[in-house]
Amino acid sequence: MTERDIEVRTLALFGGTGRTGRHVLAQALDAGWRVRALARRPEALEPHPRLEVVRGDVADDRAVSEVVVGADAVLSVLGPVSGSPPDLLAGAARRITAAMREHGVHRIVSLTGGGVRDPERDRPRLPDRFIRTLLVLLQGRILRDAEQHLRVLRESGLEWTVLRAPRLTDAPRAGTYRFGSVGVTESGKRASTRIGRADLATALLDEVRTGAHPRQLPFVSE
Repeated sequence: MTERDIEVRTLALFGGTGRTGRHVLAQALDAGWRVRALARRPEALEPHPRLEVVRGDVADDRAVSEVVVGADAVLSVLGPVSGSPPDLLAGAARRITAAMREHGVHRIVSLTGGGVRDPERDRPRLPDRFIRTLLVLLQGRILRDAEQHLRVLRESGLEWTVLRAPRLTDAPRAGTYRFGSVGVTESGKRASTRIGRADLATALLDEVRTGAHPRQLPFVSE
């Protein structure tokens, strides 16, 4: 589908206090967007004239609704941490999409790991299969939650995109990234098994703006 710029004035952000989310937040504000972010501890985010922080948790329907109302698009970079419920991503997806339907917000971009498969497009190589096996063995619960979160979005009736990311690093922002599938980029080259968080943030915000992969789950790598 041809890319089309989406006018984003207000972005609803979930996961903005995380290691990737902080890059997303900074870049969105630098781009001139207004951001409404959910945070259990609002003081963890540096004040900014275009940033509105809603105190609460993604398990709180009221707080989720307050973040979503009036937004032009939603971006979720939530990720499990120690003590997270086993259905963190799926539960969040249910509450966020319900709030979106209630308030007439149609576009959501969500982040998940490369372990979530797209059988029709993926061309996994040996390292990809090895990583997938490790995820199933060591983080099976997290992987199942991520897959269920994708199922919720697919059934939501909304315009969704799920970006799948490989191993994340803290490399300086290069300003480049490549979309594709597990194992191969859109240009047919071999996909990397890593990406820096700063460049991942750029890819996420570009996807919000362009809507280039509606109802798809592209793999993004360096």
